Amino acid sequence: DGGGWMLLYSYHNEMNVAYRALNSTHLPTSPSTGFSHWHLGPALGYTSADDVADVRFYCSTSRHARVIHFKTSNQHVRHVAVHGSHGSANSPSHWN
Repeated sequence: DGGGWMLLYSYHNEMNVAYRALNSTHLPTSPSTGFSHWHLGPALGYTSADDVADVRFYCSTSRHARVIHFKTSNQHVRHVAVHGSHGSANSPSHWN
């Protein structure tokens, strides 16, 4: 698919362990041990959802072997990746 992906959200939590404080000042460095997030935004040169082609999601849990792995070009989801806000227009249809 051409690559060019950047890890923006990483929330590794262990069962029965208290949540750690979220670090939203640094890009996550690991999908398996990270606990931080970052939005593309102007600091990284992105000002619009039009600057992003797709947003990829990869989600897993230790509770079962199923994995959710998909990408979307939905304009609303791309907007969230850039600005970090759903606004008042969030809808289940954006994520299906």
